[in-house]
This record gives sequence, C-alpha cells and structure tokens, in this order.
Amino acid sequence: MKIDELMVLPADSIDYSALEESTLVGLVDANIDLFIATNALGELAERESSATLGLIQRILVENRGDQYLRAQALSLLYQIQTLVALHYMIAHAADADEAVRAEMAELLFTDLKEPIASHAVFHAAGDAVVSRLRADQKEGRSLDQVEIDFLALWFDAP
Repeated sequence: MKIDELMVLPADSIDYSALEESTLVGLVDANIDLFIATNALGELAERESSATLGLIQRILVENRGDQYLRAQALSLLYQIQTLVALHYMIAHAADADEAVRAEMAELLFTDLKEPIASHAVFHAAGDAVVSRLRADQKEGRSLDQVEIDFLALWFDAP
C-alpha cells in the first residue's frame, strides 16, 4: 500500500508491523496525519531502525508535528541516547508544550532512583523542568499527577 492510500485510513486500522521501513519513514516525514506519524515512529523504534534517530532529531529540532509526536520523540530519544535527551530538556524545558513538559517530568521521575540520576546533566535537566513547572503553577496552570509527584520526589531525592 502506498503512503497516499495509508494517509486516508484511520490510524488504528493500519498494521504498522506489516509495512516496509521506507513506508514507515515516509509516514513520519509526511507529517500529515499526526496519529499515523506517531504510530509509524513507534514501530520504527520497536524495530530498532537506523532511521529512527534521524527522524527523532528532525521532529525535535524542527519542532515538527504536534506536542504528542514531540513528546513521543523525546521519550524515544531518552531510550536511545539519554544524555542527548537530557541536554534537550535543559535547553527546551522553558518553552516546551504541555505534553512535552509532562513527558520530561515522567522520564526524570521514572529514573530518579537509577544510576543516571547521579549524573550532573540529569540534575540540570531536573532543575530546568522544576523551574518550568513552578512557573506554570504561578501562572495558574494545574499540573497533572506525574508532574506533582515529580516535584515532590525531586526535592526528597538524595
């Protein structure tokens, strides 16, 4: 099936595991249906495709797609190259969309007790996310439960 034909289908009716890698890359790059792009990117990552990292970098650097595609890209980047993802968090926590901020908090919250948590870059990323969440609170935005838990645990961490 060609990319044009896939783009008119509902995202949940496509069998991404049956698609060729080049088709998956095309679905992400087309950036037309963001649900399809998100699913295609996830499938590429699951296959450990060499194309995944380049797509992730384009999505994050060029601010492509919506906040949910960028949040997934950040999550995948964190799995593939944790330190690069942490540097991204430091640089972009202040201007990240809500879904991306929540993903930052969740990634840091999940690894707070892991060896990476002793790394200076991890702490700098955490501090950047904390600063943004505090600013959001001052502006009256209510935080989701992961963000609240992250804030509480961040200050109790060794």
